[in-house]
Amino acid sequence: MPLGATAGPPGAWAGEELAADRAGWTHTLSEDESAALLDAVQRCGVTSGAELAQCEPPPGFLGARLEELCCRVRAALYRGPGVFLLRGVPVEQWGSFSSATAFWLLGTRLGRAVPQNKQGHVLGHVRDAGGDASDPKTRLYTTSAAQPWHTDSADVVGLLCLEQSLKGGVSLVASSTAVYRHVLARSPELAETLTQPFVWDRKGEVPPGCSDTFDMPVISSAAGRLLSLYDRSFIDAAVKRWPGVVPPLTPRQTAALDAADAAATALRLEMVLARGDVQFLHNHNVWHARSAFSDAPGERSRRHLLRLWLAAPPAEAWELPPCFAQRYGSVAADAAPPRGGIRCEGVPLCAPLSVADIA
Repeated sequence: MPLGATAGPPGAWAGEELAADRAGWTHTLSEDESAALLDAVQRCGVTSGAELAQCEPPPGFLGARLEELCCRVRAALYRGPGVFLLRGVPVEQWGSFSSATAFWLLGTRLGRAVPQNKQGHVLGHVRDAGGDASDPKTRLYTTSAAQPWHTDSADVVGLLCLEQSLKGGVSLVASSTAVYRHVLARSPELAETLTQPFVWDRKGEVPPGCSDTFDMPVISSAAGRLLSLYDRSFIDAAVKRWPGVVPPLTPRQTAALDAADAAATALRLEMVLARGDVQFLHNHNVWHARSAFSDAPGERSRRHLLRLWLAAPPAEAWELPPCFAQRYGSVAADAAPPRGGIRCEGVPLCAPLSVADIA
């Protein structure tokens, strides 16, 4: 029987359904909540990115009002649609450092921060840093190019918008469970292909003891749930970077990925992240993508988002199939260090906060 052929779990949704019922997954900070968050930032007392990377405030540090909000976010992420949009962080008034600290404090109430790249960044920067989108080793978040449908290599991804672009940069999200069921209903053989391994490239970010590539299906299951790990740019990169070692995709594999991408586009929810918006997504059941963006022709865009990758608290963490260890290092909910992220030998964790640190 195909994965998910029986009744599906909560969290399988179409974008139009989610857009029509925003109360469970959106919230705008009130003045009192903003004041409480700024107070927490000031009490936190960090003065550098190095200090921020080590900051682990205890439960209750944010105060009752914000702790209640974080409970809502956790419920939406781990037991609901897997999406939450928080609006109204006053980034223009607070500046980038206090805004980054506020984002960190909120995110670390949802999980433990894990590194996002071979530099060990636990606070990442999503901006046009001049990366070459045509180079298969390039992580596309360092460019202004469109990002295809994908998940990140952690339980949860969070984004805080510091600056918008003049054009583009639309955030797209889709339920991977709904995507798989859409493909299954129309082409069972292509749905079956999505549950079989594809070769992924690590784009030069190779953890100790690992090879340059790994095998991973797009759709897996564990504990009665469908789960997904997907990024077509990493699959395409494996073929481009290792010719003669990694075979080209078969016509059926290509058709399966095309069908999944088309389904995600058909089922998508679109949102434009404005300054001060915070988006959290549960990677195991939500795909996301981004349209290309620009400001003035020939110039790098000002668009700038901060990013967190988070390992879910053990009590909330979904059970993962063993194959996820290829990318997550461990599938244990209580792993030490926390599961997920990209860990390269000898690289300390850091939270760069200046453009000079990330260019």
